Amino acid sequence: MNTDIAVVGLSVDVPGARDLDAFWHIISTGTSTSRPFPADRREKLAEYIRYLRATSIDPVPDPDIDYHNGYFLDAVDHFDHAAFGMNPRQATLTDPHHRMVLRAMYLAFEDAGYSLDRLRGSRTGVYVGFAVNPGSTYLDYISRVDPSVGQQAITGNIPAMLANRLSHFLDLRGPSMVVDTACSATLVAVHQAKNALLLDDCDMAVVGGARIVFAPVKHRHSNIGIESSDGVTRTFDEAADGTGFGEGSGAVVLKRLDRALADGDRVYAVIKGSAVNHDGNTEGITNPDSDSQADLLLSAWRNADVDPRTIGYFEAHGTATRVGDPIEHEGVKRAFAKHTTDRGFCAVGTVKANVGHLFEGSGVIGLIKAIAVLRHRMIPPQANFTTPNPKLDFASGPLYVPTSLEPWESDGPRRCGVSAFGLGGTNAHVVLEEFTAVPDERPASSGAHLFTLSAATIKSLTRIVERHIRFIDGGGLDGVDIADVCHTSRVSRGGHRHRVALVVTDAADLRHQLAELLADRPTPLPEGPLGDQARVFTRGGEVDWKTLLGDRAPRVVRLPGYAFDETPAWVSFPDTWREKLNFDTTDERHPVTHDVEFQDAPAARPVSAPNAGVLALVDPDTDAETVLACLGDVTFLRLGEPIGSGTPFAADDTAAHEEIARLVGDGVTHLVHALAFEDAPATDVAELERRAGKNLHSLFLLTKALMAAGVKVDLTVLTRTAVCAEEGDAVVAENAALVGFGKVVGREYPYIKVKHVDVDASVPPAALRAEVFADEHGLFLLRGDRRLREVFVEVPEVEPAGADDYLKPGGTYLITGGTGALGLAVAERFAAARPDLTLVLLSRSGVPPREQWDDPIAVPTGSAAAKRVDAVRALEAAGATVAVVAADAGDPEALAEAVTAVRRDHGRIDGIVHAAGLPGGSTIMFRRSADFDAVVRAKLHAAFVLDRLTGDDQPDFIAHFSSVASVFPAPGQADYAAANYYLDNLARARAGGPCHVIALDWVAWKEIGMAVDFGTNGDTMFKALPTAVGLDVLDAGLRSTRSRLFAGELNYRGELIHLLRSYDVTLSADIEAKVEAEMQALEQRLVEAAEKTRASVAAVSVELEGRPDGQYSDVERSVARCLALAFGYDALDVEADFFDLGGDSIMAAGVAGTIAICHGVSYDVADLLADRTIAEIAYHVEDLAAFAAEVA
Repeated sequence: MNTDIAVVGLSVDVPGARDLDAFWHIISTGTSTSRPFPADRREKLAEYIRYLRATSIDPVPDPDIDYHNGYFLDAVDHFDHAAFGMNPRQATLTDPHHRMVLRAMYLAFEDAGYSLDRLRGSRTGVYVGFAVNPGSTYLDYISRVDPSVGQQAITGNIPAMLANRLSHFLDLRGPSMVVDTACSATLVAVHQAKNALLLDDCDMAVVGGARIVFAPVKHRHSNIGIESSDGVTRTFDEAADGTGFGEGSGAVVLKRLDRALADGDRVYAVIKGSAVNHDGNTEGITNPDSDSQADLLLSAWRNADVDPRTIGYFEAHGTATRVGDPIEHEGVKRAFAKHTTDRGFCAVGTVKANVGHLFEGSGVIGLIKAIAVLRHRMIPPQANFTTPNPKLDFASGPLYVPTSLEPWESDGPRRCGVSAFGLGGTNAHVVLEEFTAVPDERPASSGAHLFTLSAATIKSLTRIVERHIRFIDGGGLDGVDIADVCHTSRVSRGGHRHRVALVVTDAADLRHQLAELLADRPTPLPEGPLGDQARVFTRGGEVDWKTLLGDRAPRVVRLPGYAFDETPAWVSFPDTWREKLNFDTTDERHPVTHDVEFQDAPAARPVSAPNAGVLALVDPDTDAETVLACLGDVTFLRLGEPIGSGTPFAADDTAAHEEIARLVGDGVTHLVHALAFEDAPATDVAELERRAGKNLHSLFLLTKALMAAGVKVDLTVLTRTAVCAEEGDAVVAENAALVGFGKVVGREYPYIKVKHVDVDASVPPAALRAEVFADEHGLFLLRGDRRLREVFVEVPEVEPAGADDYLKPGGTYLITGGTGALGLAVAERFAAARPDLTLVLLSRSGVPPREQWDDPIAVPTGSAAAKRVDAVRALEAAGATVAVVAADAGDPEALAEAVTAVRRDHGRIDGIVHAAGLPGGSTIMFRRSADFDAVVRAKLHAAFVLDRLTGDDQPDFIAHFSSVASVFPAPGQADYAAANYYLDNLARARAGGPCHVIALDWVAWKEIGMAVDFGTNGDTMFKALPTAVGLDVLDAGLRSTRSRLFAGELNYRGELIHLLRSYDVTLSADIEAKVEAEMQALEQRLVEAAEKTRASVAAVSVELEGRPDGQYSDVERSVARCLALAFGYDALDVEADFFDLGGDSIMAAGVAGTIAICHGVSYDVADLLADRTIAEIAYHVEDLAAFAAEVA
């Protein structure tokens, strides 16, 4: 198989050169284009830089703004949106990198001879080398100017869209991806594209990249350490002291060579092979390695199957840094030394001296330079090279630095290599070979031929005509057959809106007719087939160009590229920012600690419920059936007895619960789950296991079956003294887990209305009956005549108990989940407070045997095991004695054995932190029983075992790590909420005893823990908890006498605070008042935002088009202003389609919202996507307004 890859098209745009000829002039003359940062760009950035400095937490007082010199483009703020099917607003909100990549790849396709029509639907891959530069992105900038544009700007700023937008625009069906390996990105992308072509992932590929230096501010805070002192790159020179920043873009189009030749493509050069590797573990992640670079070259040469002695030019990475250049030179010498001892036969250079370091884009620019060198068969001088760097001993190796333009003599095909090295150690090298075309033996063409041009705007078309005239005058068509010229114009240029077609006989005739066009004296088209096709083309029709080919095989030749009609596309930074800036915020701090109290509530109103159909599930070993007799006509299903069709009712039988769900669907309005009605707690693990299965797991199977059956029902979960009304109450704590489970059911499936009723033996039957049939839901405790419910309250201060430190000198402390992030954080805090402790870290994973800790094979660097080992070592270095025990806290037998062993080895356990846990994983409907049980066991069973095992020799404290889910659970947390509610209840039941038992209901931890692992560590109803704050809450809780603390600050200013009211938990008066105040403030902000939106729309000036009589309604005009605000057009057709204007599904939300605000109607995304034109939108809005008026 031939593995040669042809470069069939390219484009380049760098300072001083917007095409290959100008680029070669810079290269061949050894020109350096470094200069000061352009004055126009300085002026546009000055206020923004001052704003950043003034608003920094540590303001930068420097009044002056100094910029690095470098290799800068004149402008980066212009773009031809029409050529790429974008609207003005969309273009303005799109990162200039994206725009430059689009432009570069479009021109490369044109240069390769491929128009949009030829590309549409093709298996063409798009590969972009790019890296986001933190803190200096265009999105950062525009979001500071106008935070409201974030949503609309997403598709123009996400890195993936660099490739995806072109694939979408041209309808390309091959791979589409962004490669980020820092400075080697575009050359690694070439390697990826080459491999994709050889693997037949695509038939053609375009590879490119771009680099813009947004704000090259010269300041000690922003320097990265590789900058040249004067912005000039002096690679290989004694005066080299760093790299000069470069800007620009480049792209190449690749095909397999055999296919390119068969398709008549022009071939610039051939990629013979390539390689990519990494430096591995060097002294620092940014330190290059000469051995790795040598290995890279050897691999690339093997892949290319070439003799390195035949390589005559080497395009080095060459950043001109004091560290990088000597290492690269040494690597090259070592690689060549494996094959030859010859000296000074290979010229070396780097384009960075000419146009600067384009970072991620530098690889493709170096590749294009090497292609130009091969194409001209000339070795160019190295720019900025005067005195050789004494650290680079060129005389003893294969390389020499050329100082003048010289012919490249060679006995065989000329070859060169191109290197690019990434900051993080990813290296790439490509081997190129010149392409020698076979002699053109085709007969010269004769007669007339059809030449076409098109453009998105008249201005672009005029410029394209001018470029062709200059190209002809410069000898660009000398010796080129006019048939190939015309063929190239037809197949490689897109069919834009504005078109011209000429029937010509030779280059002189073409030049004459083009000049006549400019003079507005177009040559009339002749009659006949050519003229007919020309007229179809100019009227916008599709033409089958294959009918013009004849017997002579056409070839693509080089012609001038598209002339973009670029207009400003930049969000201006307001110079009035000082007047608008407001540092007076109302970000009031609120308590981090809360609790849940049981407070008296009014008795439930008696309800007759004559039509109620009641089904109750009971355990005949309890007196639940007797208690429920007060409900009247009740159908009882008893454990062990048949259900309807004869299926025995077993608590662990899925089929039995499915049968119950079918019964419920046949007229049951009220379902009572009363299996958990024991009046005494479990005394051993076996009984706990039985109850967990009979009570909690049966409720899980029941609700799962009800959901699957689509049932709508009121579900009452009845328990007896399972929940602590007061601290220290004697309760059946394990049955409280059903409360936590029930809290989630309605959030996942709102057709099941859940209430949990916990009664004592003295509750009047009438009170229970009223409760079951009441419309209220949530948790209610009935204690005699009292009715209690949960109230969420603030705990402004956690009062210390006044006792000594809870950590004893030399004490032993057990932490379950001890090698997890939270467990280790607690251990670190304990060790810091009392260094002489013994910390026993119990976890499922444990750590490897101590004798393996330094073995990189047994404990690979960076692995999870290595991190745990490092954490243990840090604890020991702090003075603690650390024992790690591998055991599953959710396995009662394993946990009991582990605790027994700890006591045997370390004596009394002085304190326990129960931090073990597994997260909930999916909604009840899709949760597997085994996964449900595993989550419950890690919390509930483990806490039960710890409570029982320490009963006779109680520790000073047990801290149970519970969760916000026990109070305010989210869908998918039923098992997790159940387990944690048990922890809360157990702690309250043990209050006042000799062992201080406390449950801590954590909200998401911001920096560590499950929330970080699962990406849920952002602010929601509660602010995510910083590690230090969480540990402070633990410390305060252990110093207090409290049995429970809810740890998390309410995020009153957040957009989700209204959800707090959606839970069946009463809010205390002070919390309710704060929520109400913030809701009102939010409403006011929405009013102000609406007023601002209406004012912005009213200020828009847009001309409506599309109707001969020019008559448009007021609503049509106002809708047009809404769309013009979003898209940036100054004229709109009343029938123009939303998507044709450049709209997309993301933008639709904002536009629909603007229309709704400005017209006072309920108009949403679905309406907009259905209506799509101004005329239809206005008709719909008028209809909605009329309906609203009728209703009013």
